[in-house]
Amino acid sequence: MGRGQWAVVLVLMVVAAMVAPGCGAVPGPTPTSTASEAVPIEYKLACIEAGHRVDRNDFRVGLFDALLDRLEAKTVNNRSNIADIIVKTSQLAAEDGMPIGVLAVAQALDISIPRDAASLDLKLEEVAAAWLVLYVAGG
Repeated sequence: MGRGQWAVVLVLMVVAAMVAPGCGAVPGPTPTSTASEAVPIEYKLACIEAGHRVDRNDFRVGLFDALLDRLEAKTVNNRSNIADIIVKTSQLAAEDGMPIGVLAVAQALDISIPRDAASLDLKLEEVAAAWLVLYVAGG
């Protein structure tokens, strides 16, 4: 099995563990909540993309907010899970010698799924795995 195929297997295993029943986020606030949980996920993604902290009004925050909304509407995944998949896909591509930013990954995954896909019950981790194989193979 080539390195790219192992990367896909790894992504699927990690994502499957994250979305397994009982492993998701607990609804509502928890007594052990931290201040970092109050930071919007789109802001965290914008900081990862920029490589440093950005202003809360940075244009990337808005881009990620819209992308997360669209991907959440098209898939069965929640925003936090979507962000994890985007970051992991970017990391795996880089490990395979094909670096790509998290914004480009999010945009690529968004355009890979038709607008009317909500009824298909798509799992973003499956779309990301297929996209990653094609991206790495095309490089």
